[in-house]
Amino acid sequence: MSPKWRVIDAGSLPFPIPSASRKEIIDRLAKEYKTIEDIPEGSLGSVTSMPLHEQIFVMLVYLACLGIPLAMVPVTMFLAMFVQSKIPLIAYLSTLFIMAAYPMKQDDREGWIPSRLLHLLYKYSSYKVIYPVTQMPTKPCIGSGGPHGVFPIGSLLSIPAINDFLGVNFRGGMASVVAKTPALRSLTSCGCTDVSKKNIVREITKNGATVGIVSDGINGIFAGALDGKNVETLAIEDKKGIAKLALEQGIDVNIVHWLGNSDVLVPLVDPFGIMKGLSRKLKMSVFLFTGRFLLPIPTRAPILMAFGVPVVVPRKIEKPTQAQIDELHGRICEAHKRAFDAVKRAYGHGYGDKDLLVCK
Repeated sequence: MSPKWRVIDAGSLPFPIPSASRKEIIDRLAKEYKTIEDIPEGSLGSVTSMPLHEQIFVMLVYLACLGIPLAMVPVTMFLAMFVQSKIPLIAYLSTLFIMAAYPMKQDDREGWIPSRLLHLLYKYSSYKVIYPVTQMPTKPCIGSGGPHGVFPIGSLLSIPAINDFLGVNFRGGMASVVAKTPALRSLTSCGCTDVSKKNIVREITKNGATVGIVSDGINGIFAGALDGKNVETLAIEDKKGIAKLALEQGIDVNIVHWLGNSDVLVPLVDPFGIMKGLSRKLKMSVFLFTGRFLLPIPTRAPILMAFGVPVVVPRKIEKPTQAQIDELHGRICEAHKRAFDAVKRAYGHGYGDKDLLVCK
């Protein structure tokens, strides 16, 4: 039996929403469809109207959060090589150190959800959520999401969205280096948590949280640079850590695809794989990118968070064999393809003719 589908247009929600009636208002504005075919073609990719002054505010936020990390190395080199006085260099490095080390709240989901900033971020990305109502997990699980793109805006906004709209205790996995990156780290208080295996297991088994992982990670940045008109890439073919962890813990895998996330920023990478190899060795991305006005500002391409049908893990296997890991990973890859195919027509923007390519 086909599931009933629910769509929430986060970008069109009013602001502010009284906390006492928040759930009621969101439920009233949500749309439900008996089948995925009932959703009008292109409707999930509609762009939310937004005044220029609000767009400028969001662009400045992204310019700071994405631009400062991008400028750190060249500015440091310039000050060291071409400015005779060492005072500007010392002042600059001291500022970066303070920005990277100042104490920051690790989990401020309660502050993010009703905030004006989140409202504007939803609006800027015309952010929408679609999920199969009767097939969502009822217990803590691990999430496999993608694509990463240059910057996982879809993933970032999914943290407050899942907590708010689905009522799920959800944390988003992040690389530890992000929590120490000046400016960029300020976005991690929306509910991010370290992506180490030990921490993920603790969040799920001890804290009862569902943890989502952007499963293609650094690979996804470079694979996305190869996207063509008729394909969207998801670089998880050889990344089987989620499957292994799910088997070891006996937890289901929930599937999410962010349509449009690959379109908001354009990666600039070398054709020889040097940047990719260096990024994998350093465990941090080393590349350049452009966006709106050729600046490190995402464009207003709409982003749709589409849930797929969860991949069920029937039992816990403390030491799964490679064959068992491969089998589950294959089901995860197929679930990603089905989630993408289910909504691409309703999203529009040329995605109706695209296929999802699972690659390395």
